[in-house]
Amino acid sequence: MKKLLNNLYITTDGSYLHKERETLVIKQDREKVFQLPLHTLNNLFCYGRIMVSPGLLAACGEQGIGISFFTGYGKFQSRLQGPQSGNVLLRRAQYRLADDAPHTLAKLFVAAKVASARQILMKHQRNHRKSEALETVVTHLVSSTRSLEKENDVDQIRGIEGDAAARYFAVFNELIVEDQRANFQFNGRT
Repeated sequence: MKKLLNNLYITTDGSYLHKERETLVIKQDREKVFQLPLHTLNNLFCYGRIMVSPGLLAACGEQGIGISFFTGYGKFQSRLQGPQSGNVLLRRAQYRLADDAPHTLAKLFVAAKVASARQILMKHQRNHRKSEALETVVTHLVSSTRSLEKENDVDQIRGIEGDAAARYFAVFNELIVEDQRANFQFNGRT
């Protein structure tokens, strides 16, 4: 088993999961091997032959903890999730926006992607060395963001995104530090 963020991955065949007070208990060969509070979890991912008690299933449903089951090889089998909460009015507004103004959402997604690429390049320059090629791409990404603000055509927005991605990946090899270049070379996107 391994805990990543608020997700618990159970990978040992024959594990038995049950609830004890407000905690999750994992037993293997009838011996307690792990225990933690339920409120610290978001999801349980069970790989292989994992048994889960009905009491734990109910508690996870009530607390919004998802439980997913996979084969031992990682093939998805099923997922259990408690009641979902949400705001119907908010969802309707989101769907209307997606239908009526897809360019608005596209601009937001592309702007976030371009900003993330720009941040990665700037952080590399700050932590390693200044590079004229990286600085040129950073400057271009800033102008791409400005172009996005004025654009309302989805195809043009896609073009801006494609151009920004091409420029970012053109200098991606420079992000690989010198001592790692012998083991890894970026030769292009496929």
